[in-house]
Amino acid sequence: MVDHDERDPAKWSYFDELLKARKFDNARKLYPQFDEFVTQKIKSGEISRAVDVRDQLPDITRVGGNTLRKFMNGALSFEEASKDAQLRGSGNHHIKRMTEFRKWLIDPDLDEELKSSTAEERKAIRYELDRIQSLATKILKKLPTQ
Repeated sequence: MVDHDERDPAKWSYFDELLKARKFDNARKLYPQFDEFVTQKIKSGEISRAVDVRDQLPDITRVGGNTLRKFMNGALSFEEASKDAQLRGSGNHHIKRMTEFRKWLIDPDLDEELKSSTAEERKAIRYELDRIQSLATKILKKLPTQ
């Protein structure tokens, strides 16, 4: 707080959330000016609540990629970056699980594992994938299009 010339005790909880959390370590590695940048967002009022540092900033850093880059270069405001991170699945448990499953399916090592599986295991895998395909089709029919 003193390092950032913030003497208002009401804002100290913002910095407490920022500095105690290890979840920002990767963002700090990618952007050494991360703490200073977020501090400026706090001082300007763009980040208006300490709870936003705790809840929304981790979403932005977790999703990373273009969202974090655009936030750090000023192309996205804190609110815009937070919304973008949520759209990319950072704040939604279901989207996270589906994304991880999809990534597992496209993992190049999966092919080798399937090739080395027994006939009985392949039969069980085929059954599960058929069920997943059927259920995914039903879910897609229920989801409204944009």
